[in-house]
Amino acid sequence: MVTGSRNKSIDFYKGMLMFGVIWGHTITALRAGMGESVWLLTFFRTYDMPFFMLLSGFFLARSMEKRKWTQEFIHKFRHLVIPVILWELLINIWGPLFDSVRNLFSLWFLWSAIGCSFIMIILCGIVKSKRWQIIISIFLIITFHMTDIIPFNMGYMFPFFVIGYYTKDLSRLIKGRTRSVLWIGAMVCFVILQCFWSGQFNVWNAGTSLFSGIDNIEFIILMRGLIGITGCITMKVVFDAGYLYLDTKSKALTEFWVKVGQNTMPLYILQSVIIENFLGKFVSLLCMNIGSNPLVVNIKLLGIFLAPCVALVAIVLELYIIALIRRIPRISEWLL
Repeated sequence: MVTGSRNKSIDFYKGMLMFGVIWGHTITALRAGMGESVWLLTFFRTYDMPFFMLLSGFFLARSMEKRKWTQEFIHKFRHLVIPVILWELLINIWGPLFDSVRNLFSLWFLWSAIGCSFIMIILCGIVKSKRWQIIISIFLIITFHMTDIIPFNMGYMFPFFVIGYYTKDLSRLIKGRTRSVLWIGAMVCFVILQCFWSGQFNVWNAGTSLFSGIDNIEFIILMRGLIGITGCITMKVVFDAGYLYLDTKSKALTEFWVKVGQNTMPLYILQSVIIENFLGKFVSLLCMNIGSNPLVVNIKLLGIFLAPCVALVAIVLELYIIALIRRIPRISEWLL
């Protein structure tokens, strides 16, 4: 339930971020591995996962102020782990329909958020000194980059989660003119870094381990973190401007994106079935039958026009499915 304008604006951020996620996945599904890469997809990935993780850490810190750490652990298990497991089981049942190999951890981003949450809950529950919490968090961040065995790209995600968790403390330290200078610097830095960024630097191609053997991996990891945090700051400014503009021009449109932001978890899960599996498989089969992909003839048109239109239709469909699930309380309380 949204109780204030600040929460409403944060839901708007989440709505915009989820639109970018589904837009990007739609580009991938429509390309079906053919044609040129789409810059817009690479752009989305520089900030969307870091921003989601930062917000997750921010909300966990607020929850930890209201509950004991043991209560928060149980709350997260009930409202995150159990629903995700149930959805994973359902997706695995549907998997053969798409001729795709599934596993219990296919929703890797949600598992990463869950893992980061549990680490911070236990750490901050046991260690009461904030200074030691931060020291141990930094130690964990370094440790996560020393090996490839840490699952769900947590080596990449955890630093942003930690920053989000301590956002309130950072806000107290950085005020007034200093904050303005840092934010302007961050936005300039984000634009500059985009000029040198490559999709080959992402976690799927370069990994998160300092010992992966990839050339300049230290530079890649540092750049990935920097473009992530500066991207969060830059896109927050963009989203704030968008929220203020839409809220004065169209309350209905603002409420739509706020609603999207309030349903990010089920939307993310449903898009994995509708976009990543169904649409992706359909386009792949079409390309196999005709020997080419007509959708990539104009790759810019696909990325800028076709993909967002399909993504919007998918979001509306998914919101309808979510509304139907909510009509059955005994099901919705476990899945949503």
